[in-house]
Amino acid sequence: MHIEITCYEDVPQSLRDDIDKRAVELDWGDTYGVTEWAGGDWQVTVWEGETWTSMLLLVKRAIMVDGQPLLVGGIGSVMTVPEWRGRGHASAAMRAASTFIRDQLKAPFGLLICGSHRVHLYQSVGWQVVPGPLSFSQPSGKRTFPDDTIIMVYPCTDQRWPGGPIDLCGPPW
Repeated sequence: MHIEITCYEDVPQSLRDDIDKRAVELDWGDTYGVTEWAGGDWQVTVWEGETWTSMLLLVKRAIMVDGQPLLVGGIGSVMTVPEWRGRGHASAAMRAASTFIRDQLKAPFGLLICGSHRVHLYQSVGWQVVPGPLSFSQPSGKRTFPDDTIIMVYPCTDQRWPGGPIDLCGPPW
């Protein structure tokens, strides 16, 4: 297994197309009724030989938490090809992304949203559940994620998560 972190604009179109095809096969569809998602700034790709097995997207964003600005590295679109699941590939991608957020982005926190069925995976690599609410921008205006949406952060420093309402200051990732 090897892991690449690539500026998203440099990801080959053939790989993007294959990932998009897999997303359709997995019926990712319109999650949470969101119509506009932020694109990734970087892509973390896990490979076995010449085959990609898992990936995720990373964004760098200044958000607001309880009315105060905070830089975060956001993780989204985490995907493992079904036949490669259960082999630690998503965990490896998450560890690489967390290190990138800390060392390259110099952000005090990583941030992601997920369903309850993914919490154990992310907790196993150091992510922590935090309360919301979490709002975001859409073409129709400001929206708030449903109460059952799980918000998780990865502390990259000794700084404590400030708590309070979270505004992504743009579309979700």
